[in-house]
Amino acid sequence: MGYGDGMSKTVGVGDAAPVFTLPGTGGRSYSLAQLRGAPVVLVFYPGDNTPVCTKQLCSYNDELTQFAGLSAQVIGISAQDVASHEKFAAKHGFGFPLLSDVDKAVHRAYDVLGLMNLPRRSVFVLDAEGVIRYAHRAVGGVTYRHASYFDLVRYSGTHTVRGADVDAAFPGFLDALPTQYRKSVSLLIDEAYRAVRMDLYAEWKADEEARNAELVD
Repeated sequence: MGYGDGMSKTVGVGDAAPVFTLPGTGGRSYSLAQLRGAPVVLVFYPGDNTPVCTKQLCSYNDELTQFAGLSAQVIGISAQDVASHEKFAAKHGFGFPLLSDVDKAVHRAYDVLGLMNLPRRSVFVLDAEGVIRYAHRAVGGVTYRHASYFDLVRYSGTHTVRGADVDAAFPGFLDALPTQYRKSVSLLIDEAYRAVRMDLYAEWKADEEARNAELVD
């Protein structure tokens, strides 16, 4: 197992996600760095075949079509070995990989270990540049926060309309501009749409917090 530079502080929203490479289902290893360019939903869960973890991962599996529509990759991570993951994934037909972090090094990098070194049920949404846009670490882990994470991915600024998309919708728009202005106009379009997405995310987060106000982590 390998992961990036150790973090002296708890990583959170706005921080670069610690990179790692872990073995997983499907007979291969997975590197976070190789997923750069698309949103990633990292799901740290306590254990294979436990009631709450099974319900949680099945709920994400049921929403894979929505995640795929945003080009987002869901990844499950726990401390069980790959053999355990393979059985768990096959039993429930998971369409996303489960990664094995046996020595819990990645758990420590993301600060998702609780009392007695036990994993805390946690979810991180990363944008296409590998920046953490959402972080939730459960306190007890006896339940899981049922959020529509594909909505979060959409509104967190990870799925934005960019200058290239505008030019595709309006062929020749950027080409019609003087050459010296094309790059700056494209960047302004990117930033404008990102700002709109972040405003929508703020509204979504407020609604989500209200819906989960009585939820016991």
